[in-house]
Amino acid sequence: MNILKIIIGILFVWIVYGFWQLKNAPPIYTPPPVQAIKTPPTAKEIASEERFQKVVAYGTALKSSMREPKSVEWLSITANDDASVACFKYKGRNGFGGMSIEHIAIVKGQAKTDSRDWNKHCTGKEMYDLKRARWAIN
Repeated sequence: MNILKIIIGILFVWIVYGFWQLKNAPPIYTPPPVQAIKTPPTAKEIASEERFQKVVAYGTALKSSMREPKSVEWLSITANDDASVACFKYKGRNGFGGMSIEHIAIVKGQAKTDSRDWNKHCTGKEMYDLKRARWAIN
């Protein structure tokens, strides 16, 4: 019985000493946070963002002018370097309730729905594919 009391006493002292050591232990080293280095955008990135914003603005205006804006499905969206020409091909509900495919060229802010204008400004031209803009068009 005395041996059991001695063992329990030693265990108790050992546990108290262990907690005291934990309390007085030096802090664990944590390195300082690393600051992310932001590089300024390049001229190419700035031009790309400006082109994207113009196309989104054109697409939003176009969609809001439609009979049933919720029915619009963008088939292709392209623009030239400075977005002075933006070409939209879309499917939307017409006045009879059916779906029709239409195209429009926006040239220097002016909407052109004639096929001749589409062929002149959009067909066979070197354009940037901006179909990803459909997600930003409200």
